Amino acid sequence: ISKNLHFKAGMGAAIGVSRDEGSGAGALLNTGLTLGDRDLNGTGTFYFGAITEGGNFNFASLAGKARVSRRLAIVSENMFFYGNEFEENAILIYGIRYITSSGSFDLGFINSRDFREFFYIGIPFISLTLKL
Repeated sequence: ISKNLHFKAGMGAAIGVSRDEGSGAGALLNTGLTLGDRDLNGTGTFYFGAITEGGNFNFASLAGKARVSRRLAIVSENMFFYGNEFEENAILIYGIRYITSSGSFDLGFINSRDFREFFYIGIPFISLTLKL
């Protein structure tokens, strides 16, 4: 839309098969806005989905990145569910990203109301993204 305001739209689909439960499929449409530049930005996204035998699966996401140095950034992705069985629940993902010329490495935590009961700061994760 402009230098520091970007619109996005996307769609995805998945099919899963299980020996115990049978099979299922899901589809997801999303649309959102990003405000900011590559060093400091925030993104708001609405997701509209459907899954077999489950009806609608809708949620919103607020994400952001703040670069604190040339190679280090603080990142967050927060999902808020509405209009389905997960209503009034949120998943919070936060961490630190190390950025190189060939990709990035994330060290972070996934947290929700349920996870807090046994590990207050969240479940740790490691993520690696490579440029091809």
